[in-house]
Amino acid sequence: MPYHLCRPGHKVEVRVDSKLVRIYHRGQLIKTHPRQPVGGRSTDVADYPPKIGPYTTRAPDGAQA
Repeated sequence: MPYHLCRPGHKVEVRVDSKLVRIYHRGQLIKTHPRQPVGGRSTDVADYPPKIGPYTTRAPDGAQA
């Protein structure tokens, strides 16, 4: 979900069915993700803060120890 709604004090409602995860803030649908298998993740890079967006999309082989 968008990073600006992940701050302390912000509450969301999450509804899950067999195919989708829906996230609501103050009754307004703000995000929909396809449901993933146990342990899986679905992330929209656009939801990250602008400063870390490039970090999250770099190729793993480009990382340096």
